[in-house]
Amino acid sequence: MKAVLDTNVVVTGVFFGGLPGQLLSAWAKGAFHLVVSEEIFEEYRRVGEEFSHGHHELEHAWKADQ
Repeated sequence: MKAVLDTNVVVTGVFFGGLPGQLLSAWAKGAFHLVVSEEIFEEYRRVGEEFSHGHHELEHAWKADQ
């Protein structure tokens, strides 16, 4: 199965877990293939960096997951 994950799902999963985190874990275990374009990947990166800015503990989590 292939899936595209919304940026909010990716960022929420990285920083807070919950259902979005479970989706990321399922992807990491090979339950589905994540399909992203260069533009979507850049949005993941940009929004993650913006979200973590000023939150040292979150910035560390974001960089560790990249």
